[in-house]
Amino acid sequence: MKRLRYTIMFIWGAILASGCYKDLGNYDYDEINRIQFGGFPTELQYAYSNVDTLRVSPTISGSLAKDDLSHYFLKWQAVVKSGSVDNKTTFDLDSNTLNLEYFVRLPEAEYTVYLLVRDLETNVTWRQGFDLKVTSAMNEGWLILSDVEGYCRLDMVSTSTREEEIVRNIWEYSPLSYRKGPRALAHWADMYAVAGAHPVYLLTDEGAVKLHPDDFSYDYLNEVMYEFGKWDENFVPTCMRGNYSNVWRFCVGKNGIYAKDEMTSGAIYGIRLNKLEGENEYFGVAPAIGMSADPYSYQPSVLMYDTTNRRFVQMAANLQSMRMPTAPETYFPYRTGKRFVYMTGTLHNGGEIFTILKDDAGKCWLYGLKAGNFAELSQVKEHYLQLDIPDIEKATAFAVHPVLYYLFYAVGDKIYQYDITSGRSRVLPVTLADGRVVDHLDGETISMLKFNVFVLGTYSKPGGSVDMQYRLIVGSEKTSKTESLGGRVRMLNIATSLDASASVYRDYDGFGKVVDVVYRERK
Repeated sequence: MKRLRYTIMFIWGAILASGCYKDLGNYDYDEINRIQFGGFPTELQYAYSNVDTLRVSPTISGSLAKDDLSHYFLKWQAVVKSGSVDNKTTFDLDSNTLNLEYFVRLPEAEYTVYLLVRDLETNVTWRQGFDLKVTSAMNEGWLILSDVEGYCRLDMVSTSTREEEIVRNIWEYSPLSYRKGPRALAHWADMYAVAGAHPVYLLTDEGAVKLHPDDFSYDYLNEVMYEFGKWDENFVPTCMRGNYSNVWRFCVGKNGIYAKDEMTSGAIYGIRLNKLEGENEYFGVAPAIGMSADPYSYQPSVLMYDTTNRRFVQMAANLQSMRMPTAPETYFPYRTGKRFVYMTGTLHNGGEIFTILKDDAGKCWLYGLKAGNFAELSQVKEHYLQLDIPDIEKATAFAVHPVLYYLFYAVGDKIYQYDITSGRSRVLPVTLADGRVVDHLDGETISMLKFNVFVLGTYSKPGGSVDMQYRLIVGSEKTSKTESLGGRVRMLNIATSLDASASVYRDYDGFGKVVDVVYRERK
């Protein structure tokens, strides 16, 4: 027992002695090879996908290995700055090369491009990067549909880069260039669109097709007939609309009205709707869909015009039938007995639909209907009147300002302006880029007038583009047919006063006869 006690005391003493042993610093420390980078871009770089080559010539220097690249493994990577693209966050660009020369095939997004340098001796990886925005010349901007000897042509004024660039003849080698009778482009920004790829449709005398969201190319499977549960071979769409908040979709043609709710009924248009309950015959349909221009209207009123019975008709809130408008006929009957001329939605009164009709005596009449949420509709007394103004019966194009009570219409080479509130009218004077003030576009025939109301507003790029919705877009062509590309697009600043002239904000030429102009928005 006594021997055991001494043994335990000896062990405990040895432990205490080792714990008090003085560390004399008897270690060997090796300096690590530290990498220094140079020659990287310091500003945001821009590149067009499938067009540009990205070139970077950096320098690297090791604190020990200096410039000897045999000590390293090199790799270039692009990392998505926010979220993912095509379900990926990282894309390998090139390996084991210092100077980057990469033909850009990255999807459209913002990236940080890194050079990764792995030391083969220590296995430590160093990196340095720069910011890159990959876009397409056709990512966002003004789409211009024109008619060249009866066939379709598409051009685009791109706003994807710091300076505008016109992308010419996008369909030069596409089957779409052989489509006859261009009518319109249908585009609506969609709250639920994947990666901001909002749909664009081409409408022609031969039918309608949904365009590829990135390059507006053609695919047979995108023909609009594949969006219908039952397709009528005689149906040709003349107008298509969608609303932002509800994902409601509408498609009308001369002999049909169709609707779908993509949140409930999926992607298929249902039954033909241009027949009222209790009636046996389908009625003809005007090429227009009247809705508030306010994109955030919830379950908005949807108004159309029956060309057979000459009356207004309204879409039921469940999108399953048409009906006579239920709002009181306080100022005018919905059975007008007049021929259809024009219909458009605006931002007035939270959303007002203006319609121009012509009576059997050839006189034009204006109808105003306030369109609200939950299919609310009411007549506007002040906006029901005969349009006793110069040459209105000869007009071939119309537009109503989104927020000012101005009606514009074109006759030949002149634009007329009518103040709906005061009743004053005039030929619109225009100040050209060279300072001249003109009251007509000499040697030209005006083919289109419109205002392009933005859906995404300040969320749309470039910044300030929402102001474009207040500029009048004028499409024209040269009166002489000596050249096939005599079309022109002007965008006019419109003064709030009827005593001031309009002025040219933008002026583009080199198109066919201008049929439609639409701004393709992106989130």
